Amino acid sequence: MKSKIGLGLVLAVILLLSSTFVLTSQAWYTSTDPWSQTQHNSQHTGMGTSIAPSSNSTTWTHPDEFGFGSPNALVVADGRVFVLSGDVFYVLDETTGALVLSYKNPGISITDGPAYSNGKLILTGGSGSTGRILCYNATTGNPLWFYDTSPGIIQHTPTVSGNRVYAGTTNNYLYCVEDGVQKWNKTLGGPIYSSPAVDGDLLCIGCDDGKLYAFDIAGAQPVSVWNFTVGTAIRTAITIQGDKVYCTSSNSDLYVLDRTNGSLVWSWKAYGNYYLDIAVAYGIVYIGVKAFGQSAHPIYALYTNATAGNYTYASTEPRLWSDGTVGPTYIGLTVSGNKIFYCSSFSNMLFARNALTGVHLWNYTLIGPSTTPIIADGHVFVADVNNIHCIGASYPPITNTYNLNVGGQAFTVTARTNSTMDNIDTSDITTTKNMSFTVESSQGTGMCNITLPNSLLGGPYALTVGGQPPWNSANTALNSTHTALYFTYNGTGKYTAQIAGTTAIPEFSAPIMILLFGILTLTVAVLKKARAAGKSQVRHIKFQ
Repeated sequence: MKSKIGLGLVLAVILLLSSTFVLTSQAWYTSTDPWSQTQHNSQHTGMGTSIAPSSNSTTWTHPDEFGFGSPNALVVADGRVFVLSGDVFYVLDETTGALVLSYKNPGISITDGPAYSNGKLILTGGSGSTGRILCYNATTGNPLWFYDTSPGIIQHTPTVSGNRVYAGTTNNYLYCVEDGVQKWNKTLGGPIYSSPAVDGDLLCIGCDDGKLYAFDIAGAQPVSVWNFTVGTAIRTAITIQGDKVYCTSSNSDLYVLDRTNGSLVWSWKAYGNYYLDIAVAYGIVYIGVKAFGQSAHPIYALYTNATAGNYTYASTEPRLWSDGTVGPTYIGLTVSGNKIFYCSSFSNMLFARNALTGVHLWNYTLIGPSTTPIIADGHVFVADVNNIHCIGASYPPITNTYNLNVGGQAFTVTARTNSTMDNIDTSDITTTKNMSFTVESSQGTGMCNITLPNSLLGGPYALTVGGQPPWNSANTALNSTHTALYFTYNGTGKYTAQIAGTTAIPEFSAPIMILLFGILTLTVAVLKKARAAGKSQVRHIKFQ
């Protein structure tokens, strides 16, 4: 045992000597108003908590560099934009659009729309007779767990509430999974294509058997509360908001139900037989008609507290306003900051309107089909065939802290920047007195103000960005121990920045040498003691 301890100490010494490089992978921005799953939250209201941009000014645009075609869906959380494109996902820095995690392929057909929760990315999907709920580390992209729903396939986006994931399958099962372990399942009367809504202890889900089911999920097993018969398949997400539950069917009907007993409060029908998308906010239910290749259908805004009745698209009540300029095809409805956003693939436009009056505010040109727009941290995020767009005011510079280990010593470096600063390489500091890192920004002028300990790397300093002098630079001695290095550069791409100094931490400083000598001495003593004990034990056995 003691010899193993000695070996461990030797390994510790080796690790201490080799810790001269750090690859950062972190959130550079703290999301205050994230959009973490389809229709924003587990209630599927489609209403965000963020302010919304008042113009179509673009913060950044990230090109589709992988060639997977038009992305399926976006979510924004923890300073990152998670992009689902085909059957892969990749991650961008929210503030700059820089790629911070290359694409990951789960190896299975993924349903449109991921969900983010507590540092994890949840995906659902399946093909053939294989179904999966998949969980990934949102920072590294490493798989954490998966749950097999085979032979049932999941054909809708996951709903996440707390640590639990809820999903239905094509073989009639509703699952509740936590950390890869099934908590319960429930058999319904048909295949499930509808994403469930969860609000507290109430779960509501639609089914192909034409019923909307409500369960109390407070206990170890779900308890049926009520069900409502629509009569045709329910394949869109259910919405719970306030004291009402909202459900749409495949024949263009909207049903507004009492959440307590499932009784019908009022209904509304669009022209034709199409799927409807809805968002609920400000006492209004917004309705979009997915009429691909057909005549134009407006966006409708209806009062949620309508009197009992069966209304249609031609009814003046409970209509607040409608927008007839959408064209035959629209994509998604999202509401935040008293504004409503949606896209038209007929005109290839993103539209912004006043959510209360319907007054047009601004529009933004897209290229081909797009994702549903989402609103997070005061910005609109939307993807088209070629690009992911962030619309809104530029993000302010942010200060990040980096903990480095160089020559066996710990150093703290801070950087205030409007760029994505990554890949910090300190491996050459002890030999050639320079360090490097990558910077990436799309804000026109990239800026970085990095504070270095003089004992790590001392001046005078020489700065280069992409092998060239920066646009502007300045060095300021903050105190006797630290220096601030400020520089700007052309913020339209990714560059390697290098800082060369004239003094640097020696490869092994005197305190470190003393520490290493102490560790090695202790290691030798432990090994000798272990060897002597072994010999004594052998002699004792012989004399017996």
